[in-house]
Amino acid sequence: MAYFKETQKLNQVWLWVLLMAVTTAVVSLLSYLLYMQLYQDEPIGRRSLSDNQLILLCTTVLVIMTIIDWTILSGKLEVEVTSTAVRYRFFPFIPGWKILKRKDIANYEVRKFNLLKDFGGRGYKSKPGSGKAISVKGNKGLQLTLKNGKILLLGTQKPREIKQAMDRLVKQPHYG
Repeated sequence: MAYFKETQKLNQVWLWVLLMAVTTAVVSLLSYLLYMQLYQDEPIGRRSLSDNQLILLCTTVLVIMTIIDWTILSGKLEVEVTSTAVRYRFFPFIPGWKILKRKDIANYEVRKFNLLKDFGGRGYKSKPGSGKAISVKGNKGLQLTLKNGKILLLGTQKPREIKQAMDRLVKQPHYG
């Protein structure tokens, strides 16, 4: 039974604007290069590529940019607190559910954090001494300290609700 579910998407306006600006600049540059070499017969650079090589290069760059844009824009953090565990995934970087059983959690707290200072930015981050963090927006998260000493911070936009769910999880009878 799920006590808590949350899905956060990488849908900040600044991210879309940044990706669109970079994509537009690259497509404009590639279009200019293709136009100059294919239609104006002006090779680019001293050791220019053949027409076929230039077309292949431009196509490869566009495919790679499309994959990067899709990967970033499809990113979403999903967190669930059930009666037996905390489950999370960060698609497409962690596509399958990671499960932290109640018996493996030593401590938890919902706290404010400075993601840039504490972990170096948004996304899936790891920093020696600070543990791992997964956050897509905001400055609040569920910090789990595991019995093996590892620390995991999961960003949340619903701090009160996740705290209530964690309180319920730890109060459940323990069955190994």
